[in-house]
Amino acid sequence: GEFKSALNLRIFASFWRQVVIDGQYLLYNWIVKADPDSVFFPQRLRPILKQHEAGSMSQSSPGIYFNNCKFGMHGPLEVFSVATVRALSSSFVGCYDFFQKLCNGDCQWGEDMWVDQCLKRSVQAKRVFNSDLLSEAHCDPSPGWQECKDPIRVAFHPFKTVTDHRICQQSAEMAAIAA
Repeated sequence: GEFKSALNLRIFASFWRQVVIDGQYLLYNWIVKADPDSVFFPQRLRPILKQHEAGSMSQSSPGIYFNNCKFGMHGPLEVFSVATVRALSSSFVGCYDFFQKLCNGDCQWGEDMWVDQCLKRSVQAKRVFNSDLLSEAHCDPSPGWQECKDPIRVAFHPFKTVTDHRICQQSAEMAAIAA
């Protein structure tokens, strides 16, 4: 795509459609999508989400979602309030049509950029930046980020092999114990 990203919008549209049809997301305040090659620590995310509980379940607002990178929301870890998923599901076709017109066809964006732009520009959900969510090569990481020694980072990406994934997870857990 435009930013050398996977053009995966149709796949994720099918995924989100099924999430909405199943309706299980309505039982929770937050919905988290983590890529399989992300090393994700849910216990590190919980205190961040607690700070935003008030807006997570609103029936009258488009909700809250998190921007995890200074360059825009990146797909390895996506965090949405239930209200945001509800708003996205009812606005998907409108967003699709809006961006088809804006870009004179397919915008050539990956799913993460498309969802971020839809939520920001059309749905107008509250976008909250938190740099503690994700550490990855494409998001101007701190030196040595791939050693996974940051005790507060919620997710690290990418770790493509089981061995690399396990080493990162163990390193991050040890860093948290030492902190």
